[in-house]
Amino acid sequence: MFKEINVLKESKYSLKSRYFLLVLIASFYAILDVVQYKYMWQIFDVVKTSEKWSEVINYVLIFTSIVIVYIVAGYFKKKVSARFKLETIKTGFDNMDEKYRFSDATAFRKMDTSYFSSRVKSDLENVSNYYTDGILSFVLNILKIVLMLGISIIINWKITIGFVITVPILIYVYITFLKRMTEKAQEYQESAAGYFSNWSGQVEFLDEIVQSGDYQNENRKFSDVFKEYFSKFLSFTKFNQLFNLSMTGVTILCQLIIISLGAYFVNKGQLSIGELLVIVAYGQQIQQISLSLFQFGEQKAGKVASTEKLNELYSVPSIEEGKNKIEKVESIDAEISYSFTNEINIYKDMKVSLKKGNIYGISGDNGKGKTTLIRLLTGVYKENEYSNVDVRVNGEDMKEIDSVYFRRKNVAFVSQFPKSIYEKSAEYLAGEYGVDIDSIKEKIDEYNIDSRDMVIDFLNNKKDIPIKDLSGGDRTFTSILGAIFSGKDFIIMDEPTANLDTARCEWLMNALSKIKKDKIILIISHDKNMFEIFDENINII
Repeated sequence: MFKEINVLKESKYSLKSRYFLLVLIASFYAILDVVQYKYMWQIFDVVKTSEKWSEVINYVLIFTSIVIVYIVAGYFKKKVSARFKLETIKTGFDNMDEKYRFSDATAFRKMDTSYFSSRVKSDLENVSNYYTDGILSFVLNILKIVLMLGISIIINWKITIGFVITVPILIYVYITFLKRMTEKAQEYQESAAGYFSNWSGQVEFLDEIVQSGDYQNENRKFSDVFKEYFSKFLSFTKFNQLFNLSMTGVTILCQLIIISLGAYFVNKGQLSIGELLVIVAYGQQIQQISLSLFQFGEQKAGKVASTEKLNELYSVPSIEEGKNKIEKVESIDAEISYSFTNEINIYKDMKVSLKKGNIYGISGDNGKGKTTLIRLLTGVYKENEYSNVDVRVNGEDMKEIDSVYFRRKNVAFVSQFPKSIYEKSAEYLAGEYGVDIDSIKEKIDEYNIDSRDMVIDFLNNKKDIPIKDLSGGDRTFTSILGAIFSGKDFIIMDEPTANLDTARCEWLMNALSKIKKDKIILIISHDKNMFEIFDENINII
């Protein structure tokens, strides 16, 4: 399982065991689906042949029990399936995150992270859906067909052969119409694209068309394009209706054949009403399932495409990290000459010295390398052939340090526009910064920070609200609280006051001044008020 999907190849045992549990529950559910149909329709025979009402009641109780178990199994099937999908996506994200942490960050520095995240999520969803709704449903549908055919043959093999013959007819009609409808849909989409392209062109060049005096001719062309578009739309709509009517007609015809054969055997006394209803119900099920099996090809193709994309994203080259682990940060010193290419120097002979107990500001115009400096100081960017980078943490060379462990253990980061894979605010604080409301209360009291009630009320009011629904200011403030009270030694903030109101800006400045005694705080900011709390400002020219 997952052997061809590199990002999931090393998945946790719980993921595989959960899928095995899903297979068991789904198989049981599929069997119950077949059994409950049989019991439901044979109740007519029980009512007709039973001499005592107690026999009917017992049968109804058995049938009711089967239905209850069937409903419960369906509930657990959905629950386990949903859990498997969530764990698949989380495992994929975790493994992708781990791989990129140990990879060359400069190779994807211009990557749109929001697109990257949504693309990975979409592909992981395709993969998980393939395993739950694709291959598993395909196999279980085959199982159901075999069971229903087996029971039908036992009841009356002649009628069973009759409705088995109708299935290829139904499939032939379905494939024939589907192929033609796909062609119609493509023609309609092409004409629609031409129409909207022509329309946007006329709007964009409206002044030129009017000034040329040839607008009547242009209008005529546009009318012709619209007529073609509308004609294709009508053609597609009519064919779609014809397809639905034809499938309904063929299905009804097949059912009439089965019912006619069944009526003949009922009249001969070789078949009961209940048995006929069971075979008819199974016939309908087999017809529907047979048609749905053709969707498996599309699901598999989607899974293959997603697998290829995930493997491509996961194939970024890894960079070997140092072995030394930094548990506490006392100082960071750097001498940097850095460039991404041999043409433009971002820094030349830049010296930076950060000591615990201080707040440092970074200022400079956009594009001057403020973010690049932070990535170099934290080991995200490494020395390359165009650069000379000497970063030392507590005197130890960053090349000898496990920078991934260093960032996880010691660095808390607040971005200008915080994003999160976590849904709720409380989950974001716990997952990203390892804090909760109680630990934040303790830290506020420990550092004697002002406006304790304001902070706690904010957290209580926002804890169950999805991150995506928070305002920009609330999202930034949540991230700030997580970073400040995370217990990390090295706090980095990128324009933290950009989305904050005056009261929260003042609170932030007060809080940073209180906690700085045992931390290194580095802030990218153009806010002149923040300069008041900086012990030193690094101006990148």
